[in-house]
Amino acid sequence: MKTVRAAAAAVSAAVLMSTCCVPVFASSPEFARTAEEWAALKDNKLEYREIGGLVEEYNPTVQQNQFSYRKFREDYGDTNDEWAEEYRRLANEIRDDIVEPDWGESNYATGMVAATTAEISARQLEQQADNTLEDSEILRLNYEMAKQVLVQTAQNNMITWHSQLLSIQNAEKAKRLAEVNLAAAQASANVGMGTQIQVLNAQQAVKNAEQTVISATSAADSTRRKLQVMLGWKADAEAEIGEIPEVDITRIDRMDPEADLAKALENNYTLRVNKKKLKNARNGTDVATLNSTIADNEARIAVSLRNAYQTAVNQKNAYLYNFANAQVTAQTAAQTAQRFGLGTASAVENESAQIAAEQAQIALKQSEYSLFQAMEAYDWSVNGLAAASAGA
Repeated sequence: MKTVRAAAAAVSAAVLMSTCCVPVFASSPEFARTAEEWAALKDNKLEYREIGGLVEEYNPTVQQNQFSYRKFREDYGDTNDEWAEEYRRLANEIRDDIVEPDWGESNYATGMVAATTAEISARQLEQQADNTLEDSEILRLNYEMAKQVLVQTAQNNMITWHSQLLSIQNAEKAKRLAEVNLAAAQASANVGMGTQIQVLNAQQAVKNAEQTVISATSAADSTRRKLQVMLGWKADAEAEIGEIPEVDITRIDRMDPEADLAKALENNYTLRVNKKKLKNARNGTDVATLNSTIADNEARIAVSLRNAYQTAVNQKNAYLYNFANAQVTAQTAAQTAQRFGLGTASAVENESAQIAAEQAQIALKQSEYSLFQAMEAYDWSVNGLAAASAGA
């Protein structure tokens, strides 16, 4: 069982303060998943394909939303009419409790303020009853969308972390190259073929490279902590983070924004919410506004899907470029090593060529991650998260 998961509920948090050996509570009952599924979620390894389950069971925001959803249904019911009736009942209850003080009483001013405030609250509730378009299905859809956004965000964070690890490697290689150049500058200066300014510049380049390594390491650590907290671990835990699935470049060949648009419209959470509100609308103004909003949603979803597809295509092209570049730099490194062995290339030239080839491989792997992330983003757009409104 995991011993490092951070509890979302206050009671479990209190328990974890007293002992580090108690697993946190999941959102679902034990029978909701198979024993194998629970074992995979509760071990200390974070796999990409488990992120959806981890968010659903251990993310504190999702747990709070599930509690709020159940509580709201208990208090207000399911249908829009039930919600409106409950608002009116609360308004009447407030009015029944209003006590206006008699003129001349010592607490008259305070009492009148309290009575006026209560009356305002009652009127606001009545207005809410007249205007509300909500129901439990809309609430569920909004919470479901929030959960899926968290899943996508966690996936992005995991991809980013792996890319940042490569950035650390790249920075370390850049630092090694700066050190090689510094040694060369110092050697040239020692024999009168270089200047002290060149040495100082090379020294500064080494310091800059060292700072880049530190910054890259800090960024990766921050992303890791954020990812772990989102999925139920403590920030300072040491979860074993798995690899990103191997990229399948042929996925792009199966993408078709025109053909996939119908599914994207059907699945889109924002559009589904607004269509449900339209069914609950009671007056012409709300109906007209929602019809306009829905038309705007549909247009934006189509644009969002096309943009997601174009991004995937662009990332594919970048990946193919980096693939070709990695091959060229590898060939150059091999040729330079051969020339170095024959004495026709210097040690600095040889090491520079080898580092350039290694950095090209890093760039290729990072572009692979970016391509995978872009293809995942397209699928998320089809499956309900295409931007459907301004600012989304």
